[in-house]
Amino acid sequence: MRFLRGRLILVAILLGAIGRQNLGPTTLAEGRPAYNTAVPRTSNQEMLLNIVRLRYRDTPFFLKISAIAANVSAEVGIGGGAQFPDMTPNVGNISGTAKYRDNPTVTYAPLQGEAFVKQLLTPVRLETLRLLIDLGWSIDRVLRLCVQRLSGVRNAPSASGPIPELAPI
Repeated sequence: MRFLRGRLILVAILLGAIGRQNLGPTTLAEGRPAYNTAVPRTSNQEMLLNIVRLRYRDTPFFLKISAIAANVSAEVGIGGGAQFPDMTPNVGNISGTAKYRDNPTVTYAPLQGEAFVKQLLTPVRLETLRLLIDLGWSIDRVLRLCVQRLSGVRNAPSASGPIPELAPI
């Protein structure tokens, strides 16, 4: 009987210690870097998919992640029982439960309409070009990607328009 009581006390102490852990900082430390890695990776995949869509003359489509909410919960429980019909030693039982739930909710919003078109077609400011160059982009790459014309010289005019007929020279 003392042995059973000792087990119950030990299990109760262990489960109580597990249950008292503060999940907030732990889930923040583990979850945030994972989301921070997943969001840019999936954005890059979306961009690649849209480049392929443009290549095959399909309409590109973008989704913006407008919110990420992660609900984390943990439950710990302990139970026990004993029967004393004839005072035999193995008459008790111990049960324990532990549950952990991670329920992320990601909200998407399609990028479309007038605001999206304006954002897509707004000229790139000179400060932004300078920032790209300062961040290590080569000047020829920045000019090829971001400049349509410079001092009257046009940049790959055969490639302009939504879906070019010819590849740029």
